[in-house]
Amino acid sequence: MKGIEDERKKEIDELKNSFSQALSSIIQGYEKQINSLLEVLRQREEGKKIIQEQRSKTMEEGVKRMARIIANSTPDDAVKIILSMSEDIAAQVLNLVEERKAAKILSLLPQDKAKKITDIMFGITPKGEEKFKKPERQEGPTPKFFSPQSEPEEDIMKEGEEENNLYQKPQNRERKKLGI
Repeated sequence: MKGIEDERKKEIDELKNSFSQALSSIIQGYEKQINSLLEVLRQREEGKKIIQEQRSKTMEEGVKRMARIIANSTPDDAVKIILSMSEDIAAQVLNLVEERKAAKILSLLPQDKAKKITDIMFGITPKGEEKFKKPERQEGPTPKFFSPQSEPEEDIMKEGEEENNLYQKPQNRERKKLGI
């Protein structure tokens, strides 16, 4: 009986060991896959950053190029070019153009387009939200010191009354009260 129990214990230990080894190899396989996926994601993020930087540089160069084109065009031709652009890009371009030229171009644009472009140039987003918040004016009752509560009463002295002088010595004020 003891021999059978020992054999069973050995079998159970062997099964535990083989199960443990199989589980370890599965875990290691998953860890390798996870690490390789993390590396792929890291490389993608780096690639996205590089692409964004390239696009940003290209965009910046394009805006500068358009600003030179606008600066060298007649105002009428510049308006035609600006009308073909989005308001955001037009605002960036006009920010780089000489102020007088930009003012002339804005004056020739349709009023709604010029307003949108100038709003963007001032930092107001197209949705009407300002990038730089201005302090909001609080509506409400006017403070009391701005509007008089009542008319001031006139202080008319009756004949024979002396004016109370607050700068008199306290003794003199007391004498006047007592009639001395």
